[in-house]
Amino acid sequence: MPWPEFITYQFELVNKLKANESHYYGPFNALFQHLFPPSRYYQVIPQLQWGAEHVNSTIFFVIRWQKVPVLYVMFKPYTSYDLCLLCHW
Repeated sequence: MPWPEFITYQFELVNKLKANESHYYGPFNALFQHLFPPSRYYQVIPQLQWGAEHVNSTIFFVIRWQKVPVLYVMFKPYTSYDLCLLCHW
């Protein structure tokens, strides 16, 4: 089943050649609100976590249902993934 147009449009607004991870926060928030609607007693809670010496930050979303965490989604900078791939070689 395809995603609704109002969700895909949010992701199409992101310039993929110049985007950093923060450009995806809004589209993912819209997606999570669609998948986990407040009318079904879900809460989508964005959280910010700072790294060592406040250099690296990570955003993650906590999705709760009636105060019970059901999903954690973490966003990290693309450069973090590049470094992780190099470590495993």
